[in-house]
Amino acid sequence: VTVPAYAWVWSPHDEVLGHRRRYTATSLRAVVTRAGFRLRHVTYFNTLLLPAIVAARAWKRLRGAPGHDLSRPAAPVNAALARVFGLERFVVARWRVPAGASLLLIADR
Repeated sequence: VTVPAYAWVWSPHDEVLGHRRRYTATSLRAVVTRAGFRLRHVTYFNTLLLPAIVAARAWKRLRGAPGHDLSRPAAPVNAALARVFGLERFVVARWRVPAGASLLLIADR
């Protein structure tokens, strides 16, 4: 499962995407284990972009700008962001990352 992380990052972006809550690794572990699943791997991801995400959302809040941040940036910027995001795939599959905008959890019964 992948879910958004940190309630303090909540924004209209989450509402547009239909999110109902954001989790910490601890709170997600608790929900999954209470449901009877055995945890295999839990890690944050979208770590490298977390500072930019937090800054962009804080800036929108400070300005009182309404609405989501789902608009696609210019192609070169989007390509750079995709490359940065893609770098994490080598790390999150093997190790636990201590912070990120999202969480990945693998569990079984």
